[in-house]
Amino acid sequence: MVNSCTAIIQARMGSERFYGKVLKPLPFNSNFCILDQIISRVKAANVEQVIVATSNQINDNEIFNYCQKKGYLCFRGDEENVLKRFYDTAKYFNSKNIIRITGDNPCIDPKYLKISVDDFFKNSPEYFATRGLPLGTNFEIFTFAAFEKCYLQAKEKYDIENVTPYFYNNTNIFKVHLAQYDFDKKEIRLTVDTKADYMFMCVLYDYLYPHNNMFGLNEILKLFLDKPYIFDINNNIAQKRFIANDTDELKYALEILEPYHLKNAEKIINKEIKY
Repeated sequence: MVNSCTAIIQARMGSERFYGKVLKPLPFNSNFCILDQIISRVKAANVEQVIVATSNQINDNEIFNYCQKKGYLCFRGDEENVLKRFYDTAKYFNSKNIIRITGDNPCIDPKYLKISVDDFFKNSPEYFATRGLPLGTNFEIFTFAAFEKCYLQAKEKYDIENVTPYFYNNTNIFKVHLAQYDFDKKEIRLTVDTKADYMFMCVLYDYLYPHNNMFGLNEILKLFLDKPYIFDINNNIAQKRFIANDTDELKYALEILEPYHLKNAEKIINKEIKY
């Protein structure tokens, strides 16, 4: 079917900040894990096919074996060249339109995902992305034909490690559509990158999951307004970034230092930056 989508979920055991996070139980002490929750939420948006893309390294045997046990589709590919792993997955399963999901976002809202897929087919871009939703709840959707161009043309390390930057850095080549959502409190952090993130996610699920196992952003916002202190658990985590060069890295360091008024460090960094 032309008007169908395949969701590909990038998932590895290896993580510099929190090893094995994708298979950590969620809710805590339950029989479900983060990966289960992501897959369930994507399927709830009526996505036709969901595939887990992991690496061919021995560490990721655990993910592959888990997928086999649960009956999930799983593809194994290059560990370092994520772009190739993603491309090989899409090609193997003959995907025509692809939703890119990462394995650390267990609060994907099925409602927003379905709206985004409908928007993608309505506007017919080659690359579609949402903006304005909390970290961990935005989406990217793109055609395989356009993605194949990315795969063949992208050569920079940054593009290879992050899959989609070649799209939004080359809007003169691709037809791009960005869907802007004006979600209140979009600064809420809804991804699992560290143990503090996982602790927060367990608390969030403890509050919301028993009432609605597909709770969405509206329920999260209501909880934030009722009990904002819960969201302090991980609100000081600096999101890991893939940075293209030394200058960009120094600029990012300034963003982190500024709230703590570390003026001497700021002066030293500013001397190093060549504007």
